Amino acid sequence: MSGLTTHVNVKAADTTYGNGNGAVVTVPKKMQGTWYSYDSNAHSGRKITFTAHTVNGKIIYTQDKSIISDYFNGNIQDQAGFDRATKNWMSGQTTKMKNNLFYEINPWISFENWSLYRVMPQKINGKKHNVLLYSSRYDGGNYYRSKKLAKQMKNYKFKKVDYHL
Repeated sequence: MSGLTTHVNVKAADTTYGNGNGAVVTVPKKMQGTWYSYDSNAHSGRKITFTAHTVNGKIIYTQDKSIISDYFNGNIQDQAGFDRATKNWMSGQTTKMKNNLFYEINPWISFENWSLYRVMPQKINGKKHNVLLYSSRYDGGNYYRSKKLAKQMKNYKFKKVDYHL
């Protein structure tokens, strides 16, 4: 989330394995809060909560690009210790795809996860609602501010939204 990072001490991180984590990411205000989905392919579960610097209670950091290859190529000593130290870390960045800006938020170590989010106003029953759109580049769907609306809109796809990036 370039340009949206800050050096905030949200929760003291284990600096033993601090190589690879950069600044704490600041989540845009319009994404902050709790969102609900009843889509059959809601890849983060039926509820997702963003705070200023976390997703579902895990701190979001910018990530050094080499950390993934170092991890998968065995270049990190004590990978089990690394896994324990980073289990509550997420990586975050902005990603532009098909002329849209998304916030990509993934587990600290992942392989082809690609969790992309953006808030987009949509008309539902004649009223404007902010909807948290998500895509994993293979599938996608919506999160809503209320469980009731999420149930009502279960598996709905908005016509002008490309969910498969």
